[in-house]
Amino acid sequence: GGWLEQLPTRSAMAFGFETFMLVIWGGWRAGGLMLIGMALFKLDVFSARCSPRYYGALIAAALAAGIPVEAYGVALDFEYGWALDWSLLQGRQFNYWPSIAVGLGYVGLVMLACRSTALRRATRPFAAVGQTALSNYLLQTVICTT
Repeated sequence: GGWLEQLPTRSAMAFGFETFMLVIWGGWRAGGLMLIGMALFKLDVFSARCSPRYYGALIAAALAAGIPVEAYGVALDFEYGWALDWSLLQGRQFNYWPSIAVGLGYVGLVMLACRSTALRRATRPFAAVGQTALSNYLLQTVICTT
């Protein structure tokens, strides 16, 4: 049938899938990452006060652990022809877990950039935005939804 005839079926399927993904993927994943973020905050990792050696080790270990697994997952996606059942189920695991490590590596990179005197001029605008996060969020909401 046509698009309008398929709309009720597609809407029901989309609602079921998106609700499932929000609860299973979004809720648990976001909650877990928030807990990791809180622990890193308590450990002062986000303060840029840790030594450059610490951040360098974080970058090396995290990216060395995460990127090869993600690359292997992409290679498997190509091998399976990016089949939806593979990519959304088994294939997702090759990004789901290593992305945490890669994210930690990026945290190390950003913290080193914040510590760098050579990059001070480049990082100053980001610091200003970070200090006005709520105002920027509200402005973005108004601009992007009107």
